[in-house]
Amino acid sequence: VQDRMGVVLSYQWRKDGVPIAGATAATLTVTVVRLPDGGQYDCEVTEAGCGTTTSHPAVLQVKNAPPVIALNGPAEIMLECPDAYVEQGAAALDDCDGPVTVTVGNAVEPDRVGDYAVTYNATDSMGNTAIEVVRVVRVRDTTPPAIALNGPPMVNVECHGGFTDPGATATDACDPEPAVTVGGSPIDVD
Repeated sequence: VQDRMGVVLSYQWRKDGVPIAGATAATLTVTVVRLPDGGQYDCEVTEAGCGTTTSHPAVLQVKNAPPVIALNGPAEIMLECPDAYVEQGAAALDDCDGPVTVTVGNAVEPDRVGDYAVTYNATDSMGNTAIEVVRVVRVRDTTPPAIALNGPPMVNVECHGGFTDPGATATDACDPEPAVTVGGSPIDVD
């Protein structure tokens, strides 16, 4: 390993004064050595060059960072009931492991109006857990029901005669049984 000035450096890693097996100059990066998290390691840096050798003590505090999760797509999605929800997923990247698996939690019910929190989590091989990321899916019903009359739209009734309303039915994409209310008043249809 060389420093910026081209001086050849060699290293000896120790934990609590005891040399760490396999931690040589050829395996000197944390991504290769995979030193346990939370440890404090003594390091002796030896500079060899220009006919002299100098050693300097150093300390390395190891903190293995957790993976970082990034959503694919927006953090909030509006969904018209009952359109299908398509999971866009997320990706997690770890400094040591590279891409790691993301687990998705909480289902969206696209045929039920409400707000849903879809969670995304990831853990690296050292057991470090990412900060959970949440996507909010808002299922809304903004389309009114359709009403169909039973019978013709205009009915003639003799004065003082009785009228029996044939009724109407309603259909809605999100509500399986929309209510139909009947009302009205006399109108002049000359």
